[in-house]
Amino acid sequence: MGGHQGFVDTPIGNTQDDPLYQSERWGLGSYKIDLANGEYTVLLHFAELVYNSTGKRVFSVKLEGSTVLSNFDIFSQAGAKNALIKSFTVTVSDGTLDIDFIANIENPNIDAIEVIGAAGVATTDASGKVSREFIVGSTVGINKVRVSPLSFSATPVEFTATATAGKATKIVKISGDNQSGAAGQPLAQPLVVELRDVNDNPVANAEVNFVVTQGGGYLDVAQPMMTGADGRASVMLTVGSQGATQKVLAYAPGLTGSPISFTATATSGVAATLQKVSGDNQTGNVGSNLPNPVVVKVVDGNNQPVPDFPVDFIATAGGGSVNGSMLLGNPGLEGNYYTNAQGRGKIAPSWGGWNTDDSETHSQVAGYNSASAQRMNTTGSAKAASISQVINLARSPANGAKVMLSFYYKVSGTHNPALRVKLRKTLDSVLVDLKLPPNNNQWTHVVHYFNWDANYQPLQIHLVVQDSVIVDIDDVNLYSLTDAQGQLSSTWKLGSKAGRQEIQALASTDDGPLTNSPVTFQATANAAAASKLVEVGGNNQIGTAGQPLANPLKVKVQDAFGNPKPGFAVNFNVTKGGGKLNGNLTNYTATTGADGIASAILTLGPTTGVTNEVQASALLNGTPLAGSPITFTAEAAV
Repeated sequence: MGGHQGFVDTPIGNTQDDPLYQSERWGLGSYKIDLANGEYTVLLHFAELVYNSTGKRVFSVKLEGSTVLSNFDIFSQAGAKNALIKSFTVTVSDGTLDIDFIANIENPNIDAIEVIGAAGVATTDASGKVSREFIVGSTVGINKVRVSPLSFSATPVEFTATATAGKATKIVKISGDNQSGAAGQPLAQPLVVELRDVNDNPVANAEVNFVVTQGGGYLDVAQPMMTGADGRASVMLTVGSQGATQKVLAYAPGLTGSPISFTATATSGVAATLQKVSGDNQTGNVGSNLPNPVVVKVVDGNNQPVPDFPVDFIATAGGGSVNGSMLLGNPGLEGNYYTNAQGRGKIAPSWGGWNTDDSETHSQVAGYNSASAQRMNTTGSAKAASISQVINLARSPANGAKVMLSFYYKVSGTHNPALRVKLRKTLDSVLVDLKLPPNNNQWTHVVHYFNWDANYQPLQIHLVVQDSVIVDIDDVNLYSLTDAQGQLSSTWKLGSKAGRQEIQALASTDDGPLTNSPVTFQATANAAAASKLVEVGGNNQIGTAGQPLANPLKVKVQDAFGNPKPGFAVNFNVTKGGGKLNGNLTNYTATTGADGIASAILTLGPTTGVTNEVQASALLNGTPLAGSPITFTAEAAV
């Protein structure tokens, strides 16, 4: 039937049944009533609730294909807000009474449809009572049955029932497709879908899920969402900067027409270039944060800043890390997959944090744009399968920061939803819950924005495949985003190896890497504070009394990561045997070189057969280093 409902609360003339005429359905096209074959009287109830002059609403009505009202104008016959009844006799021969409304000027409207026929005639029983089954019509709204005696005059008795929508069976696109706008700005019109039952009635309070699949745009309503009283769900799309073409899917599990695809075009503001702003060529200690952040900027083709754009950092030399990046280990799901001890499917120990359920459903397949992706197959005995990973909280973004979840998936099979992706702390504490439909075995890129919430830590990503499908998953990642100036500022924590260290910033659109991407930052990592003293060489030698040993006594000062610590004082002290250090000294202080090594030459004491001893020690702020002192011994030969 379609159309919309309208209501007024003003009195209605020409009737004692005001409520019947205070509600109407307008903009309708047709109405079907299932009836037994036969002859019926059809009463059409009208009232003009909107217009106050003729010619404003004109339409025609057909019953069973025959025109019964032509160029019908309610106001011209009854005036405004007055009841008007039109009666017709019609014969039904196909089990359905067809009523068609044809608009001439404005939208047709009607307040009630009343059908009287032979089936409506009943005889009282011995107690004077009569009953009939009342089957409501196929359209949502008030249904009424009026009972009148045939053999005498009496006031009719009226029964009222309300028909509600049935279970949703289809999803229909209403509006919002094929718009265009600047990246970073909402489209002019919302994306709107409607859920309907088998009789085309709108279904309220039904679940719909909108998902951005291309362009990097984002939605103004958390997903999934519920339809309103009109059966509709709508979202505003803010145009993304990751490509000119923007796509959004709207779907409802198991409904005809699901998913529905919306397309939009970014007319400007698409990211084009990645620029280095600051933070290059700094110096710091290993294992520590550099004094200044590393900063990059994303701009469009007009050199204007692009906000909310994903940028990732990777360490390419030295093993450092950047906060807000690489929150997931092995996002590409690469690695040497192997069959586990139970012989139940292939998993990869090199995933860097990924876990699988212990099922036979997992296998390795070619990725979207890489060597490997994870396949989960639930077409056999397994009813579900999953992979998960705890997010690296040591690199987590600031609380409240906007973050983008991105991944690729494809589905063979029709179960809807096919895949659920959750960011959760526990089963009941869920930050993000995406329900994704089958997609005809085509790789689909999904992006979803959310605000990082420290209340959900430790946060886990959980990808669950539903029953009777084959799902491939690749490139699962979480990205930090540029700010309003198009900049992303991140802290670089140096790795544990002293020397040159390097990271790269990477940014891409749907069409490939931005100009200048990757951008490289370098830093010099110095050793951290001295931590331990280790023996290098020269111990347990044998020499001639009164003569220097063949090899010097050597120790090395290291930091906690094993890096050599240059320029550090080490004290060598003769403790036994009467030997001398570096000429004629019993106590000698040496400074470590670039390799962290300090050395001393021991001349053995004058007495043969005597053991000589030297202690090497090093202090940091008055406290001995780990391993200090180190004792060297040497024998003066007979």
